[in-house]
Amino acid sequence: MEIKLQNIRKRFGETVALDDLSLEFCDGKLTTLLGPSGCGKSTLLNLISGILPPTSGSIYFGDRDVTSLSPDKRNIGLVFQNYALYPHMTVGENIAFPLEIKKVSKKERLERAAEFAKLLRIEDYFNRKPSQLSGGQQQRVAIARALAKEPEILLLDEPLSNLDARLRLEMREEIRRLQLETGITTIFVTHDQEEALSISDHILLLKKGRIQQYGLPQELYDEPCNPFVADFLGNPPINLYEGVVDGDRVILQGDTLGFLIVGLKGIETGRRVKLGIRSEAFEAAAEGVYETPATVRNVFLNGKETLYLLEIGGKEFRSTLESGQTYEIGGKISVRLKKKGVHIYDSETEEKIG
Repeated sequence: MEIKLQNIRKRFGETVALDDLSLEFCDGKLTTLLGPSGCGKSTLLNLISGILPPTSGSIYFGDRDVTSLSPDKRNIGLVFQNYALYPHMTVGENIAFPLEIKKVSKKERLERAAEFAKLLRIEDYFNRKPSQLSGGQQQRVAIARALAKEPEILLLDEPLSNLDARLRLEMREEIRRLQLETGITTIFVTHDQEEALSISDHILLLKKGRIQQYGLPQELYDEPCNPFVADFLGNPPINLYEGVVDGDRVILQGDTLGFLIVGLKGIETGRRVKLGIRSEAFEAAAEGVYETPATVRNVFLNGKETLYLLEIGGKEFRSTLESGQTYEIGGKISVRLKKKGVHIYDSETEEKIG
């Protein structure tokens, strides 16, 4: 089911929570609403669900205008971060409860509850109470209950925030598997960019109620349209500094040598910019080739790669230095930048210019 938003605004008194949003969520895809706390992502989910009315604008499910419909008339499944299971009911009864409200026969209710318990891999806990389950198992029950209604749209509001790190990883993999198997249009709210990058078909990144960028996860990472997007996505965070263009180099504040930028053309000398450099954009200069001198200030090992904290021109830069060599703290090296992973933005407008 495709979801269309047209000029959606939401105000709470004088506070503008969402400011003129127009976009489409694709049918059968998993879209993540991403952004820092207070950016409007949960508010937007609540508007789509019908829990909150928009101040202005329209919401369509396919060709159907649902702007003024209550949640029970929208054919949606909702899952919140607090699970909201009925403690006196078994797993099977919790899953079947929405069907009881819809007057589905007891036999059919239990059959469908068993079907979705199996889909969520909790069939062994069918007769247990929520208090006998782990957090991850309870979340699976909540998702199974939402799906038992056979909704056209599944809405997940930070469903993994109460789980520990390992369970979060397992559950996000399960949510992705489930979404691919069912093909249900899913909107997933999180503030965790790693979570968003790992499971989404599309990401909508919000800041203060406004769309910053909307597209494929790799697009947002590879071609962030402004410094906020560049800084919000990626781990380790992007290196982001003010500078001035000088021919084929960007000279950072307080530095004189700067960085040679491959393919830097069409940006006039003297223009003030923000230079963003991904950690993987650094490489050690070939022997005998002098580019930019750096000092290794710290080394962090995380198993799959080594992260180096480099001092260049008095500033610190995170770098993975994929050279096959290892460098010691205090070591002197020369580095240069690859073309990919380097982004240049106008200092005032923050528009991407290179």
